[in-house]
Amino acid sequence: MCLRVPTLSFALFSSLLACSSASDEAAQKTALPPLPASCSALPRFADVQGRAVAEQAEVLRARTATVIIARDATDFPNYATDYALLGADPKSLRETAKVFANAADVPRSDLSGKVDFATESLLVHSAFDAVADYTYAVAGDTLLVLVQRAEPCLDDARAKSFGSGLASASMRVLRVPKVARVEIVSVGDERFYQPLPEADGSCRSLETPVFTGGGDAAFADGSGATATPRLFVNGFSAMTGNVFAITAKDDGSTFSPNSWDQNALGRFDDRSAYADVYSPFVENLGDRYRLTARLRDLSSPTSSTITEYTSTDGVHWGKGTPLLRGNFGAPARALGDDRMVVTRERSIVWAERGGDGWKVGDSVALSPAPGTYYDYGVGDAEVRDVGGRQFMYFTAFSGGPSALFTSIGVADAQPDGSFRPRAKPVLIPSREDELGGVSAPAIAVRGDAVWLYYTAVNANAEPVVRRAICTAP
Repeated sequence: MCLRVPTLSFALFSSLLACSSASDEAAQKTALPPLPASCSALPRFADVQGRAVAEQAEVLRARTATVIIARDATDFPNYATDYALLGADPKSLRETAKVFANAADVPRSDLSGKVDFATESLLVHSAFDAVADYTYAVAGDTLLVLVQRAEPCLDDARAKSFGSGLASASMRVLRVPKVARVEIVSVGDERFYQPLPEADGSCRSLETPVFTGGGDAAFADGSGATATPRLFVNGFSAMTGNVFAITAKDDGSTFSPNSWDQNALGRFDDRSAYADVYSPFVENLGDRYRLTARLRDLSSPTSSTITEYTSTDGVHWGKGTPLLRGNFGAPARALGDDRMVVTRERSIVWAERGGDGWKVGDSVALSPAPGTYYDYGVGDAEVRDVGGRQFMYFTAFSGGPSALFTSIGVADAQPDGSFRPRAKPVLIPSREDELGGVSAPAIAVRGDAVWLYYTAVNANAEPVVRRAICTAP
């Protein structure tokens, strides 16, 4: 994309954050709703951002420092930020696994040959996104990270659930002049107003999480030889890549295991133990499971391969069949073998299979729209037939890269192949363990109800899978 944590795109987020500044500027000009009474004395985000830059400039002049990079949006006020300063060429990704964990967009192979470690250092900054501006500067042998935070005013009962920021995963790697240490300099905090979308009340989140320690769930209903429904969850390891974790259904409402279990990890004939398999979409075909997923390769950070696997037990997978290659996000097959939706840039597009393989055409299923709860981007979609009508459940992104807020919406199918979103999302963050937003819907239809599995981030900065019961759209 031109945004599922840790990829919270997971996957959900890193590609959206990389999009063009022109689109960001357009989004900032979108009219916001009136300020609530309790926020009336607070500036809006664009004003906060302007003042932050001015204050940082004053600090830089006072320290007679040289600006290295003028802006970053990576930190979460309630959590520690990790900085690693590399003064020598890392010879092995395994040796620096912690530094490069989940950093698929910054492979060492792309850095080698570009960094002169005799005169430069490599700064790896890993954190959770919130509303924050950073200025990097050098004073003598010290790298200064000048921080101006903007904290949102959320004028409703949900404010307590969010703490003081909105989170998603991010990592930045910077080339800087040779320095010996990093110093964090705060230039103050500023409150601002962040409007939140109101849900339409059609989904009710259940109390107990389904799975803790993973996200981006995929639900495969039971039928045929594989009669037990299964839930498939992306797990995230401390190594360089993500692994694919699987949970099996117990009694219809709970799953086992409900947290990390090495015995439940997927094994792929053509992938290593840490398989770099993301954004799973799994179907139960009666005699086997079919997985369609996004594969990332550290040697090619801007490209993904949408790949198909099959398995009879849901754990051991054979060799994959590549379907699409390009800058694509989460895939989902759409009511048949010959169509799927994939995330591209900030939109959801159709891909179709023809005689010469899979191709993405010009048909866009859903795009962001100014003034809506999906004004910044859409992604992670599933298309379902409910009561004879087609609907799309999708992740909605609003607010821009520095104040990203996610919710889940539903859109109605249109005759031209596009989808029209409902006026309000069906699910918004409302619990303590949904601090970083809600995303990545996975759907199971149960009579007049829809079981909505989704990913959130809890108070320990861990991805969790939750379930909500929704009325049929």
